[in-house]
Amino acid sequence: MLQQIERYHIHSLLGEGSMGIIYKGYDPLIERFVAVKTINPDPLEPLSFESTKTYFENEIKILGKCQHPHIVQIYDAFFKNENIYIIEEYIEGSTLACLLSKDSKNDFGEILTLIYALAEAISHLHKKGIIHRDLKPSNLLISNKTELKLIDFGTATFIEEAINENLLIGTPNYMSPEQCLKKRMDERSDIFSIASIFYALLSGKKPFDGKNCMQIINNILHNPPLPISCIRTDMNSFLLKKLDSFFDTALSKEPCKRFQNIEQFKHNLKILEDTSMEAQKGKKKQSFFLKFLPSNCFKDSDATCIVPFSENKE
Repeated sequence: MLQQIERYHIHSLLGEGSMGIIYKGYDPLIERFVAVKTINPDPLEPLSFESTKTYFENEIKILGKCQHPHIVQIYDAFFKNENIYIIEEYIEGSTLACLLSKDSKNDFGEILTLIYALAEAISHLHKKGIIHRDLKPSNLLISNKTELKLIDFGTATFIEEAINENLLIGTPNYMSPEQCLKKRMDERSDIFSIASIFYALLSGKKPFDGKNCMQIINNILHNPPLPISCIRTDMNSFLLKKLDSFFDTALSKEPCKRFQNIEQFKHNLKILEDTSMEAQKGKKKQSFFLKFLPSNCFKDSDATCIVPFSENKE
């Protein structure tokens, strides 16, 4: 394991994937812990290394334009020994994927708070003309202070550059229909993905699942998810009706029938909050995240897919 890179001392390994390695580091100049990300060259062929390098360079470009409380902050980036390093804000906590691995019915108020925080982060991106394209629970960190941070911007792009690509980019369970069909994407694609995360947190189930990638994509394109009212029978019936209507819109197969921008999405979250508050009058509220969130969980259970995608011309 690395001991030091430039001025950054390496303390421990945080995570390792097919494309990158993340270390916990320390910056003695500013006296703070940092996350050190670099390409994992060992399993990669030269061509794969170059494409991964492009992925990292894209993350640097996007993060350099973003400053928001719910987006991980970039501190530094440099090349060293023909490799690329990104120095980011270190967040002590867990991924949202860990929460989904718990076999529990999550508190609605806590979920709504997290989804609203995510929507605020996405609003910041969209105002800068950026779409994320890979929103999923494992790309969301929850700090020990229960603050949400959006991470991993390797597949993010500027909306005007989101041209049709012969690639399937994203994580199948949380991709929009237009993303599955490699059509041009805009803000409404991110909205579909946020709604998918919201659904998964509420139900404990991914809205679109299957035995393999193509089965998942088929469900996204052709089948609606099971209504929340059929899963969360413990919740207020009027709130469940509102939730079913919300997801009918947010997870519509056609972008023109979804919430048309993130502000509409946030407005409808507020309606859900008001409905929930009315239903919860006189009841005690428990904090799910403080009670059940594990202290460390960096396992990426939802791998990003960047593979050639051939259109069926039959």
